[in-house]
Amino acid sequence: SILGIGSYTYQYVTRDTFGFALKGTAEIVNDEFKAIQKRPATDTGNFKKSQKGMVAVVFENDDFRLIDDLTPQTVADLGERNLLETCYLNGEFIRTTRFEEIRNRLRTETIRVYGK
Repeated sequence: SILGIGSYTYQYVTRDTFGFALKGTAEIVNDEFKAIQKRPATDTGNFKKSQKGMVAVVFENDDFRLIDDLTPQTVADLGERNLLETCYLNGEFIRTTRFEEIRNRLRTETIRVYGK
């Protein structure tokens, strides 16, 4: 006889283990851009709908705002207004950041935005 046991039984690692999920919102295949989006048919209130297309984060009216449904051209047009930076491209890390740098940046931005 054959007996097997799944990894879930002894590892219990799921996408919720760390409270983190990574989802794609756009793809480029054969030099053709396509916006993609998760939109479950059972989600009648649009609570599970994801962003669509390329995204950017801008700071406007004393607040950060996410903009979605962008194309490579509209992201380029935002220039330095887009606060996101490319860190990983075509299978290579092009920018690495240490946790200490992230913490310092968050501390600085918190003081700048909220005065605390």
